[in-house]
Amino acid sequence: MNMYHVDTKTTCDPDDKWLMEFEEKYSCPECRMVFRHVFSQAIDVAVDEHPGVAAMNCVTPPFVDFIRCDFLDLFKDVLKEDIHIGRVFRHGQLLEQYRTFTSENRLIVRGRENVHWRKCPACRGFVYSPGDFCNWYVLSSSLIERDFYISSKGGFIMTEELRSRIEKGKWKGIIIEKIPVLEKPLDGFDQLPKELMFL
Repeated sequence: MNMYHVDTKTTCDPDDKWLMEFEEKYSCPECRMVFRHVFSQAIDVAVDEHPGVAAMNCVTPPFVDFIRCDFLDLFKDVLKEDIHIGRVFRHGQLLEQYRTFTSENRLIVRGRENVHWRKCPACRGFVYSPGDFCNWYVLSSSLIERDFYISSKGGFIMTEELRSRIEKGKWKGIIIEKIPVLEKPLDGFDQLPKELMFL
């Protein structure tokens, strides 16, 4: 099975006041990671700058993805109930053409021997980074009966059939890469801890 990783090329600065309040409520003060349970609900964000024309974007920090509504509409028939859609604001005004997307149930992108990981002593979260894209893959055992996933590294992972819906040259600010599907992990972990945090 061919799978593709679709992600943004750009990031967007958060509104300072919104970020401070968000991190105080939803992030670990030690590792600065957003608690995983937060992604089980829709997240509204406030940005400091207009996102422009990019089809996808990411508020950085705290690494919350958002998407143009017309691009999201390409996949509205495959969105599952565990994918949560939120709103994007700028200077108190709703940006009607954008929506955030998130899920606690993400397809985990794995790495090879050079992965970086640590366990936070405060929140006990397991922080895992698969390294550069050339090392990324997903496990066949992680693929369930769906064609469209939220990636643990941001963006989407989808089948070749869904990727073909993205008209070449029409959508700005995205990158599409084929991601290998392997039978066995190469990072030294048979199974990642349930306390896995999303980078």
